Amino acid sequence: MELRKLGNGLLLMPGSPATLIVPTDSGLTLVDPGYPAERARDLVSAISALGGGDVTVVLTHSHSDHVAAVQGLVEAVGAKVLAPRLEVCAAESPELRGAMTFGGRPPRNFIHSLEALPIRVHGSFEAPAEVAGLRAIPTPGHSFGHVSLLAPSDLLYAGDCVFGERLLRSVVVPYHQDYAGALETLRSLEGNADTFRKLVPSHGPVVSGKRVSQLIQANIRALEELPKLAVRVTSGRPMGVEEMAARLLKLGGTPITPSSVILACVTLRSMVAHLLEQGLATPVADERGVRWKLSL
Repeated sequence: MELRKLGNGLLLMPGSPATLIVPTDSGLTLVDPGYPAERARDLVSAISALGGGDVTVVLTHSHSDHVAAVQGLVEAVGAKVLAPRLEVCAAESPELRGAMTFGGRPPRNFIHSLEALPIRVHGSFEAPAEVAGLRAIPTPGHSFGHVSLLAPSDLLYAGDCVFGERLLRSVVVPYHQDYAGALETLRSLEGNADTFRKLVPSHGPVVSGKRVSQLIQANIRALEELPKLAVRVTSGRPMGVEEMAARLLKLGGTPITPSSVILACVTLRSMVAHLLEQGLATPVADERGVRWKLSL
């Protein structure tokens, strides 16, 4: 697989997620090796072509699509794996990863078809911090310990705190475990957008110049619109989160599947919690479960 040159020696292996490769004095740093597990073979070939040396893997967060190829790198080149402190347990435990989305131990391959491999994390860090030649900055929201990595050349590998616009359109409800935290992160990034030479979302094209701010703003709009769309689909009546999710997916033209509904519910539950704290949501509990009346 051909590597893309990003300038200042930085390289990107295409994929969803894409993998950032950063030359260091002693070898290479790889950010988010990605999936499937077989992707490790392409990364090992790239490492060899670049001269090898010590290999450090830095994770932005613990989700399976970002870590599936990690174990292959550990076995092939002895890579050292570093992760944000809050992400370590979930990175090492596929069961915990699944439970954070499903709400308990999920059936195998029920939420999605990604292979959920266990990995070993060799060290943790607390952002902000200097990590393997990069500056880790806290960008929570997509996950609670999510970080982005800033290269010395002002390139930001944003991980999943910023999604490409095509993905935003396709999923309708972008996945974030902390809705309010994700918005706060995005607004902070938008305020500093002119300091980033390039921005690399894990899932989407690399952007530069004015497109950096435009992409961040598109992500902000997607989240800010969600409560308004939720009010629209609930039509002023109490509604459970799962029905709310299904109606939103239908409104956006996204296929309604068990997986798509469960993933959307993570964001929507967090959104409803935020609205409740703002006095804009009222819970109703009866034989149909907990339903929410929204009033913006």
